[in-house]
Amino acid sequence: MDCGTCKENRATIPYIVHEGELARMERANKRLFAAWLITFLFLVGTFAGFLWTAGSFETTTTTSVHQVAETGSNAYISGSVSGINGK
Repeated sequence: MDCGTCKENRATIPYIVHEGELARMERANKRLFAAWLITFLFLVGTFAGFLWTAGSFETTTTTSVHQVAETGSNAYISGSVSGINGK
């Protein structure tokens, strides 16, 4: 197929149609960028929330218990130290 015949068969598009299509694509691109930005912000927020939640499990508390009995029969119950026999 000769390239000269290809050029003869091509349809010409008016310039105003081309400009209209470009304007429509610009609007679509702006909407797609806004959707991408919102999605990215939700992703960052989700990741930050995950880190905040995961970090809350790392807190530790230490409690010291004074042993009164020599035999080691003290029990630590609800913040008080009592012996097995209730003494």
